[in-house]
Amino acid sequence: QKTALALAAGFLFGLLFYVYSYAYTFVFIFNGFLFLIFIFKREWQSAKRVFLISVLGILIGAYNILRTLMFIISSAGQQFSYFYGARYEHALAYGKLGPLILALFSIFAYKKRGDENLPILYALLLAGWFSINQQVITGLSIDPNHYLFYYVQPVFIIAASYVFWSFIKKWSAKLVLFLLMIIVFFSNTAVEQYGAFFKTLKERIYEQNYKVSLDTLNRD
Repeated sequence: QKTALALAAGFLFGLLFYVYSYAYTFVFIFNGFLFLIFIFKREWQSAKRVFLISVLGILIGAYNILRTLMFIISSAGQQFSYFYGARYEHALAYGKLGPLILALFSIFAYKKRGDENLPILYALLLAGWFSINQQVITGLSIDPNHYLFYYVQPVFIIAASYVFWSFIKKWSAKLVLFLLMIIVFFSNTAVEQYGAFFKTLKERIYEQNYKVSLDTLNRD
């Protein structure tokens, strides 16, 4: 049964390579941290399964990986880098929420060392932090807000909710916490997207200047 689940996970991971670049890169980073955590904990079978899931996913997504890399290094890919928000920098993205959640979760993990969900939650938190700071190593940042809004902040909310959930005994209080989590999650998404629209409005209007040229190229 575990082998079947691992194969299914690898297959689904592979499909992400044909869906959304931010999704498969985030999951790839998550798998990497989860693998390292299991190695550190000397849980060799779990580490082996994560490794096999990752390899299977990469093999399935190899076609699109190669096409993406070829486009990035091509002259056309470098010219279009502006339009998908590429920046060449090594700056560290700093935020107050990330380190705070990691610190609180570390205290919780120390007190709940036997919790089987800790490796997955830790890997998610580390993947979120790394995904918005990978430019420190690669020197290339491609609109990290996609990671921040769609993955990092939801993961932080889920992790914080899990910590509080574990210390609450009454189911009525847990239900209230769950409802609050949903409200916070959707409110955060709505507010951030509303603000992001006005922050990028001038840039989007400017980009419309290229519409005539692009339409001509598409017709040809």
